[in-house]
Amino acid sequence: MKLFRLSHLVLALTLITPAAHAQDANGGASYVGGGVAYLPRYAGSKEYRVAPLVDASFTFRNGFFIDGAQGAGFRFHLTDHFFATTSAGLDPGRRDQDDGARPGSDVLKGMGDIKPSVLVNLGLGVKIGQRADVGFMVSKSMNHADYGMSYHLTGHVLAWSGARDSIDLNAALHYGDDKYNQTYFGVTAMQAANTHFQRFSPGAGLNAAAAGVSWTHRFGEHWMTRVSADGVRYLKDVADSPVVQKKTGYLASASIDYRF
Repeated sequence: MKLFRLSHLVLALTLITPAAHAQDANGGASYVGGGVAYLPRYAGSKEYRVAPLVDASFTFRNGFFIDGAQGAGFRFHLTDHFFATTSAGLDPGRRDQDDGARPGSDVLKGMGDIKPSVLVNLGLGVKIGQRADVGFMVSKSMNHADYGMSYHLTGHVLAWSGARDSIDLNAALHYGDDKYNQTYFGVTAMQAANTHFQRFSPGAGLNAAAAGVSWTHRFGEHWMTRVSADGVRYLKDVADSPVVQKKTGYLASASIDYRF
């Protein structure tokens, strides 16, 4: 299942597309590499920054994977078309000051930090032919129960594939319960007293829609490069949050990877 992973780079939502795994004849794939990303300082920020990007994925024939998008877990093939995933990953949270490694901005001074979370993810998906899949995933913080739960409906299609190049398209809808949306987009009475923001309680509901495209070029058997562009639109009550400076955000990334 293809997941947008902005949260695993520096934003609170999972919104940037992971790379399409280069599958071998037996279904396994592993690669590691790095690059650079240009993205907002936090989910909803109008300020952008450049950040290093670590791109890595290790998948095994028994279904076990370690992936920058989903963390570490297993993929279970229920039938030829249906599958389930369970994994543990990391949400970097958010700081109330500019940070080179985590989401954050001086604009949020007084809001307090959203601490990093260990996420447990459970998902179901269906393959549509050999080029597309649709999935649904639930994520919950294990060490911060008050951060709530998020739900993600994702779609992926291999739009074009040639001898050395391929283009992938991705889309997603993101939903948060009242605790999740309050944590990342709300302003409590105490936070309002400490900042210039007004008190705001978004409640449960859709918080974002995202879409992206990635181009992968393979130089040979092992080396490949990937360029991605993604956009996210904040929705419903979340779009009116005082911490959301821009209702539409963008992200671009480029990496060079070595495939095993």
